[in-house]
Amino acid sequence: MDRVHLGPADRITLFRAVLACGVAALTVHGLVADPHVATLVTISSVVLVLDAVDGYVARRTDSATPFGARFDMEVDAFLIAVL
Repeated sequence: MDRVHLGPADRITLFRAVLACGVAALTVHGLVADPHVATLVTISSVVLVLDAVDGYVARRTDSATPFGARFDMEVDAFLIAVL
């Protein structure tokens, strides 16, 4: 079985995925209690900025892979669905 090596851009995408899960948790929490809008907007903004950063890092380090591109797209899709 082939192992997937996470490059520098993939690690940024993984961090984005963790933050997107935080956005999802805050969104669900906002449905049952007082929403933390400022925190939600701040974390979402960081995730969106890091979306540009991971692509830049992948190109600069010549570490772009089909896995990384797919991973990035899936994290983007998750964040869009949550927002």
